[in-house]
Amino acid sequence: MTKKTVKDIDLKGKRVLMRVDFNVPLDDKLNITDDIRIRAALPTIKYALDKGAKVILMSGSDLLAPAEVDGFLPKPFKAGELLEAVEHVLAMAG
Repeated sequence: MTKKTVKDIDLKGKRVLMRVDFNVPLDDKLNITDDIRIRAALPTIKYALDKGAKVILMSGSDLLAPAEVDGFLPKPFKAGELLEAVEHVLAMAG
């Protein structure tokens, strides 16, 4: 049985649900410290977009409850912050 890849499918006009690993490392204030996982997914995301697909990204979250820092709990990490990082990486890639 031959394994298919995204390049074996006609993506034009299709919606593509793509599971990505965006469990990025965070600092003690829950800021993204390294976007390598976002950048690693970029070639496949761009390929699908370039072929005319509408891409829906799906990522789990392995984040633990925030630790207390200087007596305060940091702001909760929101998916919107991750979305901003993904948009930034996509924009930089052109």
